[in-house]
Amino acid sequence: MITPHSKFNITVCSTGKNPNLKSIIDNFYDIQKYTEEELILTVVINGDSLENFSFPSYVRVFLEENLGYASVRNRALLANPLGYNLIFIDDDEIITREWLCSLIIAHKIHPKSLLAGPVKPVHVHEFSYRATTDLRLSKIPNGAQLSKAPSCNLLIPSHALLSPSCYFDEFFQLGGEDTDLTYRLTRTGFDLRWVKDAVLLEIEDPSRLTESYLNSRIRKDSCNHALAYRRNHSAHLNMLFSLRLLRNITVLYFLKLVTSRSRLTLEANVSALSAFLRGKF
Repeated sequence: MITPHSKFNITVCSTGKNPNLKSIIDNFYDIQKYTEEELILTVVINGDSLENFSFPSYVRVFLEENLGYASVRNRALLANPLGYNLIFIDDDEIITREWLCSLIIAHKIHPKSLLAGPVKPVHVHEFSYRATTDLRLSKIPNGAQLSKAPSCNLLIPSHALLSPSCYFDEFFQLGGEDTDLTYRLTRTGFDLRWVKDAVLLEIEDPSRLTESYLNSRIRKDSCNHALAYRRNHSAHLNMLFSLRLLRNITVLYFLKLVTSRSRLTLEANVSALSAFLRGKF
């Protein structure tokens, strides 16, 4: 029996443009009616205004004007009420009772652990860049310890949110911020467990179902994950990483590589680059 005192904040970071966001909100309403735990839903909009958005009264809504994955997730961390376990999802995913129950049960077994679950595309296509990764993840036993989360289907327990290590580095504005976070937390003593049955289904944007997009996505993910790994496993690189010159040179190269095909808009990339060059991060 799950303790009725468990509190969970499901948080969606979004530009607000994905039509699937409404489905998440509707599904949450149905899930909430049949769940004993205390649940809240938070939406953090990454944009310049909330003027054009309308949400039901049961949805907590916040705005983050600084465009980028890390910025909007940091705003979500600040918006999380004290004592709530934070569950991150993306706005292109489908939430279900089975997914949430799997996370809650795993949290009861491992209350001090971060929990990560798989994300699977609804439409499998011939150029699926995740085929090898999905096969590897399918072989990991339930409850196994991980060094990083393979996706942002992620539960962060309330006590871990209080750690000074729990933040998204805004160097990773274009992706890789979740990898960097979980590497940092596991490196500093937190436990990360795999919840095999906590499956989120992802609705792929049709524009991504092309070989050219997937090739660029592979390059971008490889760059992000390599930076996150080396930054967290090399004392020398971790020291150099804080130097403004290295950060700016790296981001210039990175933006040149992925700007035209990034999931973020060109405006977001320019905003991120401008912030780096001003030394904000």
